[in-house]
Amino acid sequence: AVYSPVMDDGRYDDTVPDWLRGRNVLEVDKVVNAHLRRTGLLFAEGEITHSYPHCWRSKGPVIFRATEQWFISVDREVAGLGKSMRDLALESVKDVRWIPGWGQKRIEGMLESRPDWCISRQRSWGLPIPVFLNSKGESLLTKESVLAVSRHIGEKGSDSWFTDSAKELLGEGFELPAGFSWDDLQKEENIFDVWFESGCSWYSVCEREAGWPIPVDLYLEGSDQHRGWFQLSLLPGLGAKGHAPFKSVLTHGFTVDEEGRKQSKSLGNYVNAQDEVRKYGADILRLWVASVNYQEDVRCNDEIIGRTQDAYRKIRNTLRYLLGNVDDFDPAGQSVPYDEMFEIDKWAVRGLQKLIAGVTEAYDNFVFHRVYSLIYNFCTVEMSSIYMDVLKDRMYCEAADSKSRRSAQTAMHKICDGLVRMLGPILVHTAEEAWAAMRMTDDGRGRMDEGASVHLAEMPAADPAISLDAEAGSWEKLMELRDEVLRTLEGLRQEKRIASNQEASVTINCNDQTEELLNGFGLEQFAALCIVSEVNLQRSAEETTVGAHKSEHEKCQRCWNYWPSVGANSEYPDLCERCVEVVAG
Repeated sequence: AVYSPVMDDGRYDDTVPDWLRGRNVLEVDKVVNAHLRRTGLLFAEGEITHSYPHCWRSKGPVIFRATEQWFISVDREVAGLGKSMRDLALESVKDVRWIPGWGQKRIEGMLESRPDWCISRQRSWGLPIPVFLNSKGESLLTKESVLAVSRHIGEKGSDSWFTDSAKELLGEGFELPAGFSWDDLQKEENIFDVWFESGCSWYSVCEREAGWPIPVDLYLEGSDQHRGWFQLSLLPGLGAKGHAPFKSVLTHGFTVDEEGRKQSKSLGNYVNAQDEVRKYGADILRLWVASVNYQEDVRCNDEIIGRTQDAYRKIRNTLRYLLGNVDDFDPAGQSVPYDEMFEIDKWAVRGLQKLIAGVTEAYDNFVFHRVYSLIYNFCTVEMSSIYMDVLKDRMYCEAADSKSRRSAQTAMHKICDGLVRMLGPILVHTAEEAWAAMRMTDDGRGRMDEGASVHLAEMPAADPAISLDAEAGSWEKLMELRDEVLRTLEGLRQEKRIASNQEASVTINCNDQTEELLNGFGLEQFAALCIVSEVNLQRSAEETTVGAHKSEHEKCQRCWNYWPSVGANSEYPDLCERCVEVVAG
């Protein structure tokens, strides 16, 4: 038995000197000091303020007593498995995916040095340990006794352990083993450590209630849980199943205030998520969460969350533009095959394929801030700064059913569909709203058969038939040349020689290689890429240069381009040839 001179009521027993017997442990400090002073054994005396030992909940003083407890041994061989719990645990963590990877080293170090697990606690509430004791201190803990108690508690609740007799708990027909009698049977008063309860949630919640196979896919909690829930779920899983109860474990940091301090109600520096949802909406809060690196501690306050509004608006406006421009488009009957699409539309579709590949990889690796940055950059750079600006002439000025317009709509529909699916896990409400809009015809009925909710749809997959590298080099050169054209036009605008790019006529002095590139792309398409009315080439053996001047042609009052065909048709003297064909039908 464990020796403890302090009895259950906190008083010293008869094994201590007479002058301490029966006294409360917390009240004898002055008595002890006085005795030491009388006997000449007191070296020094003083008072200090400290917080130990104390009750973390009530803040009152407590003492530690050496008493018998229930333990799970980590070094004793587990029956039927041939190894200790410690060895099994160290082996099993190698089969688990740890996110981030340093989590494996962290839990391995804790498993190597951990003591036996004390699973009993002295509380007046909680889940009882289903053990019965006789007067000799021998315990009754068998499969049959545990099942009997389990049935009783299943019917009457866990409080029945404290209110019902041992015979009621085990049942009238229960046969006691030798050495135990009903008159000499006491219930264990200790309860289970709450970590033992939560450490078995993989069974009680997932396997028994939900019927899921074990191991489950993912456990996730804060970095402090390598010592807590992660480790204390692993041990029961090994004992019951022989393997870890999870396939992957994800660790996140904590939210701190703008100065890096722990958030707490007492300091008043915490953020109430419900208040943020009411102020900004759930999607903006979710977008902020996705935008930060959760593997580290994250600074958070209302102002920081509020800054996410700008990013949200840019993503939402991208979706609005795409949705607005495919409103009259039926992908089932009006799509243009990829090989027949305009080059700039192919470029946009290839950009979508790259985005899908990057976002899929980021989601698979739980790198959500990478998902955010990839989608945000795609919306603000490829879409807003380049593609959507370039499309305006084709979308607004070409004939509604022209191939050039349908080519653009084919690309935009693919992009919108892919973006909405990828945004679904983060912007849950915005994605649902956009998904519904994509699938509505003018009469308000759904157009497509796929699920009514984006959250029932599959994530997009990259199209293996579309090569991402085939045109990469050519497009890099085209974009460099476009940048040079835009720099030249900016100079003309600053000199107030033109008010917009459409007023400009661009001349590119180029060598054979650049000429071949531009002719292969199409001068009209390159002019559209730069949003200018005209691009001309001049052969030059020297380095490629760009020149521009205000166009000498008249302005089309419909498309605002400066083309030589403006005024050629006497019936429409203010329109270019393209616009005449559209207007005249």
